Amino acid sequence: MPVIVKAEGSICDDSSDAIVSDVCCSGAPNGPLHKLFAKRFPINEEKYKKACADGKIKPGKIFSTTEGDMFGAWHILNFPTRVKPGEPSSEELILAGLDDLVKQVKLYKIKTLAVPALGCGAGKMKFDQVQPLIESKLGAIEGLTVFLYK
Repeated sequence: MPVIVKAEGSICDDSSDAIVSDVCCSGAPNGPLHKLFAKRFPINEEKYKKACADGKIKPGKIFSTTEGDMFGAWHILNFPTRVKPGEPSSEELILAGLDDLVKQVKLYKIKTLAVPALGCGAGKMKFDQVQPLIESKLGAIEGLTVFLYK
């Protein structure tokens, strides 16, 4: 049975199989969480920026990378929540991304997943708007534990 756990602390320190990073399609920093990810996972940031420059980051499409160090390896799932900086996120962008995230979780056989409050903060959505969307889509995946960071 799927499990959704409300998590606290820094998502970048989570030990899940995969960590979701919310990003902007343009490559511009998507708020404080993106800056934290960029510092913690510099290889992911470099690949993400190149993919943006190449036009590969699109709404509803997860851009996935793997990064590791002496402490372990992380599968980073870059989730576009906004097209341009300054624009608000939307339920449509979140739902489209969640549909692709479900495919990625199944493809990579992810059993534990850390997810931030997608579209909140710089995206100007409220957690109580996105939480049910996240729980509905990811809660339907058998055998998955989601650590949801507010």
